[in-house]
Amino acid sequence: MYLTVKDIKNSRVASLTELPDSFIEKRLIDLSKVIDEYCNTTFKPTQAEWKTDLRLKVRTLKKPLISVEEVKVLDEALVEDEDYYVYPEKNLIEFEDISRYKKRKKALNFKYTYGYVEVPAIVKEVLLELFKDSLESANTVGKIKSEQWEDYSYTLSDSTETTQNILSRLDRFIEDEEEIVEGKNKIRAMLL
Repeated sequence: MYLTVKDIKNSRVASLTELPDSFIEKRLIDLSKVIDEYCNTTFKPTQAEWKTDLRLKVRTLKKPLISVEEVKVLDEALVEDEDYYVYPEKNLIEFEDISRYKKRKKALNFKYTYGYVEVPAIVKEVLLELFKDSLESANTVGKIKSEQWEDYSYTLSDSTETTQNILSRLDRFIEDEEEIVEGKNKIRAMLL
């Protein structure tokens, strides 16, 4: 949950201050999951463990990389800045020398933390917009409808399209999911 109940009630929207706290909290949890799924990442520090093939350079499965807690090759613990180097800005771990390990398939096991130490402001803004939109769309029914009569015109839009427009502000945060298949990278883009 990237916003708190207090953030919603302090958003200067009068109708939101009267909502029950439990409703706001539940809605924020659900909408935060929508953002995570859309971007295929999480905006809070999250621990992960991954077992993969040993290569000279290994990119983390989940990004962005915050830190690496433990690296083992064939159950032997390695030492950072001696046996391997971590490049968080590249989501990369580089090994000094892997020639001493004969078996390389699924030999590397490491624990790391990915996500964001501080939730980006744009994510909080998008969550607030999604929250307001979800309340508005609960009160409207129908698809896109436009009508004009002399000088008067109006348009009602479908809430799915509005949600997509709001989420599209986060497109720069979308992470592709990378799978390692028989030593080759297979990239799977998330289409929404």
